[in-house]
Amino acid sequence: MSTTNPPTEQPILPDIQCRALYCGRSKKLRKCARCKNAYYCSTECQRKHWSTHKPQCDISITTPSGTGDEPEPLLRRHCRYWIARFCDSISDAMMFAFNLTHDFSNISKYGLLITLHPRPHPIIGARFHIHSITLLTLSSFAVLLGSVSPGTVEQMMKQHHIERQALQEQTNGEQDSAPVLIFAVNKGEHKIPSPDNSIYPRLKFRSIAVVKSECEASALPYGWDPKLDWRENLQKVVDEDLPIPRAPPPSV
Repeated sequence: MSTTNPPTEQPILPDIQCRALYCGRSKKLRKCARCKNAYYCSTECQRKHWSTHKPQCDISITTPSGTGDEPEPLLRRHCRYWIARFCDSISDAMMFAFNLTHDFSNISKYGLLITLHPRPHPIIGARFHIHSITLLTLSSFAVLLGSVSPGTVEQMMKQHHIERQALQEQTNGEQDSAPVLIFAVNKGEHKIPSPDNSIYPRLKFRSIAVVKSECEASALPYGWDPKLDWRENLQKVVDEDLPIPRAPPPSV
């Protein structure tokens, strides 16, 4: 396994990017008018991504977290930015957690549960540390999802399968995805202020993509220590705020 030392100076990365595949732009983004969760740089990108985004959009508007006039809760906002910042780092961890470097078909067999606790940090996308990471079979993942979000498990798993199929078709099989459940639990020394002083977790369901050719290369991911296992390395990357640098989007 090859190793690559990260540069000593870390680039400043955008926390939120356009959700359209292969876009990556982070300026002049607008929210989806229906769910207020997904961001796009243009009407064209939103149109291209609509078939993939629609299942999650439907879930969001049928299980609203509040009225449209309310400000977004800080816990939800911080969680959304954290996922955007460390999505690629989670993808790296899945390569080794699911043993995709030896059998890429394992991506259809597993999911991850990641529990976050708040921490102080100047960057909004880095205001959580990882409390725990659990590797689950897909059947156990579905059972857990049903227990924490009753009535939505079928919708969410259907959404995951639709996103998987769309990703496979758009990349000619070069990419696939696995489900990840993220619990942002508002407790601990650095609890985020909330109007009702709530400690109830913010639950986020995401299908996170993995690139097949990167699994076949078996290279040590960005920021990883070869002496640590995949859990320890993902925690290290988050603790040290080492999100994977992204190439700038193509100019238009």
